[in-house]
Amino acid sequence: MNLIKNGENQFFHFLNGGAGVGKSTLIKAVYQSILRFYNSLPGYYPDSIRAALCAPTGKAAALIDGMTLHSFLSLP
Repeated sequence: MNLIKNGENQFFHFLNGGAGVGKSTLIKAVYQSILRFYNSLPGYYPDSIRAALCAPTGKAAALIDGMTLHSFLSLP
């Protein structure tokens, strides 16, 4: 959140860990926090926020309401 609040336009993070440690939960929480922050700014429109929620497998992508890395990058 500090990156967002300090005006960084883009940031990329890689999150890894074993099964069941909460990666998907953390991704959803961070995404929701970013949306809440931008929605609290006057004159900022939610449609202007662009985020790619990606995961390596279809199951993980479904858990975060995202897409697989292959789909996002248009890889075969």
